[in-house]
Formats: sequence, structure tokens, C-alpha cells
Amino acid sequence: MKFLALLTLSLIGTSVAAPLNRRATSTSKAVAAKATPSTAGGAAGAKPPAAKATPSTAGGGAAKAPPKASATPAAAEPATGDTAASSSTSTPAAKATGTAGTGGGNTTGTSGTAPIAPNLQTGGTPGAPAVQYAAGAFANDATTVSASLNALGTEQDPEMIRALATVAFTAESDEDQRRNVLNTAGGSAAKNANALIVKNTPAVLDGLQNIMNDPTPATAKTNLQSIETARNPNILPSITELSNAAMSMTGLQPLAVEFPPTTGSA
Repeated sequence: MKFLALLTLSLIGTSVAAPLNRRATSTSKAVAAKATPSTAGGAAGAKPPAAKATPSTAGGGAAKAPPKASATPAAAEPATGDTAASSSTSTPAAKATGTAGTGGGNTTGTSGTAPIAPNLQTGGTPGAPAVQYAAGAFANDATTVSASLNALGTEQDPEMIRALATVAFTAESDEDQRRNVLNTAGGSAAKNANALIVKNTPAVLDGLQNIMNDPTPATAKTNLQSIETARNPNILPSITELSNAAMSMTGLQPLAVEFPPTTGSA
């Protein structure tokens, strides 16, 4: 009887315990399921939140970042009205300065070139260098004329006669430029000598022109007489006197060349 009673009680306990066990299991699973999200949420919540960039930090970083360099240089921008006016007014000034520097050197005579006789129409007075140059050139021209006249007296070839007369004519014509310089520098002391040269030079030029037109020994001989009559006693000594007067007036030693008379007509 006891055995039956115990068997009965165990069966009853098993039947009662099974539902309780299933309820307990389902309850524990439900609790576990509920606990899992909270636990995960707790774990996720345990993680420190990502640091948000504060407005000051983000703004500061953006403000401190250097701006990108422009690919186009500033000089390439079109000039404004003020800039254009400034450049347009400065350019002519630079050009004017260069032009004035160049022209000034030639005008003031500091370019280092050989002295040139002044333009007599401006009323300028030649200095010592110009006088010395004119006196030397005048002497060279006179010597050239004398050599041609002496050769013409014995020359028989018409071509050579024409050539000699042409050389003399050119040199005699060139003498007039030198005479102007010396006369201006010599003042009143050169007056008489200058007058004799001016008066007798046409006779020399006319005679030489006649020889060039008719280059024969006879024509040369005839005209040589008239040329030397005007030149030997009047022009040659006057060249020396005129040169000395100009040299003295400009502080130079009066050492002008003295010319012997020509003998082409003898």
C-alpha cells in the first residue's frame, strides 16, 4: 500500500512539476530576452559618445585654414582707371628723359666729337679749338690749290689738266667755309685780310672753271696768269694774316702758315 501511495504521489508531483518547469523555462527565456536588449543597450550606452565637433572648433579650423592661392596672378587683372592713368602719364616722362639726355649731349658740345664751326647766322663766336681747326684746314686747302697751279703750268694731257683744275676748284671753294670761321673769331683785326680774300677769290674760281671747260695747255697758261695775279699778292698773304688774327683773339699763338707764291704761269 505504501508503495502504491508513493508511486501515486510521484506521478502527481511529476505532472504538477512539468508545467511549472515549462512556465519557469518560458519565464526565464522571456526575462533573458528582455534582459538582452537592455544589456546591449547598456553596453552601447557604456561606450563614450563620439565627440561632437564644437562650433568653435570647427569654425576655428575652417577660419584658420589658408585660402587657396588664385591661379591667375594679380597683375593679370585689367588695370583700373587710376592705374591706367598712372601708367600712361609715367611712360612719356621716361621717354622724354631719355630723349632730353641724348639731345642735351650734342647741344652742349660734350659728346666728344671734333669741334665744328658754329652757324654764323646764330651769331656764335668760335672758340680756340674751332679756330685752330679752321686755320689748319684753310692752310691745307691753299696748299692743294698751289700744287695744282704749279702742275698746270707744265701739264700737256687734257685729261690731267681737267683733273688738276677740278681739284684746285674744289679746294678753293672749300676755303670759303674756313674763312668765315676765322673772320668771325678775328673781329676787326681780320677785317682787311678777309676783304682781300673775298675780293680776289672769284678771279681764281673763274680761271679754274675756264680751264675745266677747255682743258688745253694754251687755255691753262692764259688763265694761270690771271689766277696768280689775283692770288699771289692778295689771297696767300691774307690767309696767313686772317689766321693769325683769329688765333690771337682766342688766346692761341699766331703761328699761321706762310705760303710761297705759285709759278705755274712762269
